[in-house]
Amino acid sequence: MLFLQVSSVLSHGFILDVVPGQQLLSQKLQPAVYNYAAISSNIDSLRSPVSGSNLCRSANPGPRRQLNLGGDVTISHAFSVGAQHIGPCKVEIMQRGNLQTAVTIAEGECARAPDAGGNIAQTNTDKSGGASQQCPGKQPPGLVTDDMCINDWTFKPQNTDQIKCTDCVLRWTWKGEHISKSNPELYENCIDVSLNGQSTPQAPSQTPSAPSQTPSTPTESPETPSTQTPPEPTIAPQSPGSEPGSSNKSPFCKEGLVWACLDSNQFVACFPESQIRASSPPQSCAKGTVCQQAGNFIQCGYA
Repeated sequence: MLFLQVSSVLSHGFILDVVPGQQLLSQKLQPAVYNYAAISSNIDSLRSPVSGSNLCRSANPGPRRQLNLGGDVTISHAFSVGAQHIGPCKVEIMQRGNLQTAVTIAEGECARAPDAGGNIAQTNTDKSGGASQQCPGKQPPGLVTDDMCINDWTFKPQNTDQIKCTDCVLRWTWKGEHISKSNPELYENCIDVSLNGQSTPQAPSQTPSAPSQTPSTPTESPETPSTQTPPEPTIAPQSPGSEPGSSNKSPFCKEGLVWACLDSNQFVACFPESQIRASSPPQSCAKGTVCQQAGNFIQCGYA
């Protein structure tokens, strides 16, 4: 089951805090994003694409943060290292549970925003190594998978005069267009914030720890499980006399490939876990990007 999830979602991302990443790590703060405790036990409930209308993933709130909208705001987030991350992010301030009150304070390509050194995050990096190689010392606290790096996004908030709440929710959304601009992956996370200076970041009493070697009962995801039945695998029809196990695999799906580039723009999913499942119909990279093979995966990056 885990393999199928990895093969169907090319990237992951989530906001950590309204505190810069270096401050978060040096002060050993528990990230304030909702449901951060899942980082070591059920990480996909925190970072995978969302579906349905469960606001803020129906997750448990984290620590409340003080947020000053009078100047530049820096938020820290984490993206997986196995793919390029392209697509717009949005930051909104709203009353808890009321999306109708949401005020957009920032929009932009947060995953490609330059860091303090002028380097563009998650772009043209070596995708063959883990996070510990790509961004030493910049992994989310408590992460047990070596596959995510922290980077910051600094922006000047807009429309602050339209905000009516003081104890509010900051909602971060991202449309991941690294696979398709017309059918993007959608991500969402939330953080409780106080705009009147009532609270400040506090160090946690406990840091999320890695799971023990003894199997434990899986932590339930706060998101309401889907009631839809997963689609049956597409099985290619066999012609008379064909060998058992043959399928309508793309010739570009060499052994072990999860995704394969067809040309500079198109790619397919290969489903290497099944010898009889046909490869997916061709999909296109986002406009302005080119398809490049990166090990068993592909990346739609800027040329």
